[in-house]
Amino acid sequence: MQKLSILNSKEKKKIFKILVDHYGFNGELDYAFFLSPKKKIYILSKEFANFDESSLRIDTLGLYFGELKETAIRLSIEGTQIVGPHCDKNIVEIAPEDLKKWMFGQELSIKNENNKKGFFIVKCGKDYLGAGSFKGDVLKNYVAKSRRIGTMD
Repeated sequence: MQKLSILNSKEKKKIFKILVDHYGFNGELDYAFFLSPKKKIYILSKEFANFDESSLRIDTLGLYFGELKETAIRLSIEGTQIVGPHCDKNIVEIAPEDLKKWMFGQELSIKNENNKKGFFIVKCGKDYLGAGSFKGDVLKNYVAKSRRIGTMD
């Protein structure tokens, strides 16, 4: 069983600072935040956050928000859907014809303007699709294998 720790105010401020600095986040996240030993961030409605964690399998509680890297957060698909509409930086818009490739887990050839580095929110139109990062002019796909549609022939 995974042991999650509840983040205190100071630790949550670090998460918000990363979201603001890297993604230009300007919204609010009124959730309880949890962190796993593998630095995975989970969120849970504050109404449910006061519980006896010894009596629950806490790894099945809440929503996977993203993974904390040293000074960055690689957002999950749901994480991008929650914060994406409130962000104004490091967003990559993919073309509708690339959407299927992305959902099948493929990497995309996209011009990396100004050789930007780090994680990006990937979206197509109004849909937020998860996170990616650039290696040259290739957008690396972080959609988990279990979340991919299948394989392209």
